[in-house]
Amino acid sequence: MKSLPLAAALAAALTLAACDRAQEASVGQKLDRAVDKTERSLSQAGEKTRETLHENAPKVEQKLSVAGQKIEQATEKTVDRTKQAVSDASRDLHGSSKDHAAADTSAAH
Repeated sequence: MKSLPLAAALAAALTLAACDRAQEASVGQKLDRAVDKTERSLSQAGEKTRETLHENAPKVEQKLSVAGQKIEQATEKTVDRTKQAVSDASRDLHGSSKDHAAADTSAAH
């Protein structure tokens, strides 16, 4: 008994599918249209991307140039501060060595 309604449902589905195929495109044709549409969309997106890059290239170059100048200035300041710190440390080191030597000499007398 259960197989009769199942067979009827299957027959109905096959009949509807056959009607669909006759009226509509095949699965392969639908797939071809979807692929064509996707290719057109990708092509349009690629063209828009190229246009945007071309339009924005000067702005990007300018911003990169400004950023490079700021990095260069910051690097120069860091180098100058490092040199000063080394000079101060060297002077402090030599100064305390002279202070110890003078103290040792006066203690010996």
